[in-house]
Amino acid sequence: MSEPLSITCDVLKLVTVALSSAEKLTQALHSLEDHDKRLVALKRELADLAGVLESLRETVVANPSINVDILKWPLHRCGQACDEFRQLTLRLSNHTTSQRRSTRDLVTQSYLWGDTVDFRDMLASYKLAIKVAIANIAM
Repeated sequence: MSEPLSITCDVLKLVTVALSSAEKLTQALHSLEDHDKRLVALKRELADLAGVLESLRETVVANPSINVDILKWPLHRCGQACDEFRQLTLRLSNHTTSQRRSTRDLVTQSYLWGDTVDFRDMLASYKLAIKVAIANIAM
């Protein structure tokens, strides 16, 4: 069995990675059109996720002896999912310049938005798992 301090350090690293991945994805999405309601909803979900991750970081730092081992995999998958979605977003918008929106990118982005709802739901499930863990720690 791992030491609680080691688990806490691991979780803090994963929180930092997940938070960084969510922020990088948010930055990548800022370059895209904001009039699509699915994109706006995804940006809101990412902002909410960032808030929950910050809350988790603060909770773990304030309570270093708690066992948060159960959050390792959800945090890892959350960061990985954000990275993969960011890479996909960047790949599907690589023909657009600051002066001109590429029609090709607009078509491929519309394909991406079909996956956005599922991705947003997945982020919401990670966020819920983290919130439940924070609530358990508070008790």
